[in-house]
Amino acid sequence: MKRFQFFLAAVSILVLLGAFVSCSKGDGKTLKSLKSTESADGSTEVSKKRIAELEKGIKEYKEEADRTVKAGVEIGIYYRLVGLEYMKLKMYGKAYDNFQKAIEYYPENEVLFYYSGVSLARSAKSVLEDDERRRLMQKAVVYYQRAIELNGRYEDVYYALSVLYMFELNRPLDALKAIKKLLNFDPGNIDALFIKARADAVTGNIRDAVDTYNKIIKISKDEKATLKAREFRDALMSGGSNG
Repeated sequence: MKRFQFFLAAVSILVLLGAFVSCSKGDGKTLKSLKSTESADGSTEVSKKRIAELEKGIKEYKEEADRTVKAGVEIGIYYRLVGLEYMKLKMYGKAYDNFQKAIEYYPENEVLFYYSGVSLARSAKSVLEDDERRRLMQKAVVYYQRAIELNGRYEDVYYALSVLYMFELNRPLDALKAIKKLLNFDPGNIDALFIKARADAVTGNIRDAVDTYNKIIKISKDEKATLKAREFRDALMSGGSNG
C-alpha cells in the first residue's frame, strides 16, 4: 500500500514538472514571436523607404484628384454656357438638357435651377397636348421652388414663378403670394407691381388693384408703363376688366 502511494506521488511530481517545462517553452515561443515584429533598434518593420513610397503615392493621387476636380468645375461651367447659348437660339429643350448636366457638377446652384425652370416653361408653350404642357409647367414650378430653397432672395425666380402661376397655370393666389415676396425685397419693381395688380383684380381685390396701379403711376419713370397703369386702373374703376 505504501509503495502504491509512493508511486502516485512520484507520478504527480513528474506531471507538474512536465507542465512547468511546457509553459516555459510556450512563454519562450510567445516572446520570440513578439520580438520578431521588432528590429534591433525597436522600430516597426515598415521601413522608411516604404513610408516614403506610400507618401509619394498619396501625393500623386491627390494631384490627380485635384486635376479631376478642376476639370469637373470647368465642365460644369461649359454646360451652363452651352445651355445659355441654346436659350438665345430659343432651343429650350437643348438648353434644359445642358442645364441638367451642369447641375450634376453644381447640385446646389440656384441659377441652374432657375434656368432649368425657364427652359421647361418656354418649351411647354410649344406643346399642343394640354396634359403634357401642364406637366412641363408643373415641373418648371418644382425647379423654381428648388432655386428659392437655395436662395430665398432670388428675385428673378419669384417673378418667373408668379408669371407661371398667373398666366399659365391659372393660380392667381399663388401668383400673388410669390410676387409679394419679390416686392418685399424690391417694393418699386414696376413689372412685379403689374403682376400684383392683375392678381388682385382677378381674385376680386379691386381696391388693392387700383391702389397698386396708382402706385405705378406715381413712381414709374416709364411713360408707357404709366399710361398702361392708368388705362387698367380706369377700366377697373368703371367696372371693366383688367387687361
